Amino acid sequence: MRSFGDRNRLLSVVRNSATVGTYTYNAFGERIAKTATLPQAVNERYACDEGSQLLTEYGGMNRDYVWLDDLPVAVVDALAVRPGVAMSRNAKCAAARVSGGPLPPGCGSSVPVIRTLPAPARASSSWVPASDQFH
Repeated sequence: MRSFGDRNRLLSVVRNSATVGTYTYNAFGERIAKTATLPQAVNERYACDEGSQLLTEYGGMNRDYVWLDDLPVAVVDALAVRPGVAMSRNAKCAAARVSGGPLPPGCGSSVPVIRTLPAPARASSSWVPASDQFH
């Protein structure tokens, strides 16, 4: 059974008469804590920026989120054997397009390839600056 607060936020989960999860929110309605007992005991804390974007999870899982405006582009997981950065598919596709490298699987070719412009014409003696044409 689930119970919800006044702002329709999940507050607790009960299974077989035992509370298996509780959730805490700040004044902005952002989840700032989770305590769960099933399938394993975990205490998580969350931090958001002023725009309510999730920045960090810490506790049983230590994870940072990287945003580009409103687009989440990477997750930095501190529990890995070697901390690593997992980029979202959109960020991988954008990086490949900018660098001119091969597109990773799933990027498709919906974005047109930018063609190089032809070299400018050689200067000629008949060229007149625009400011001299209107006297």
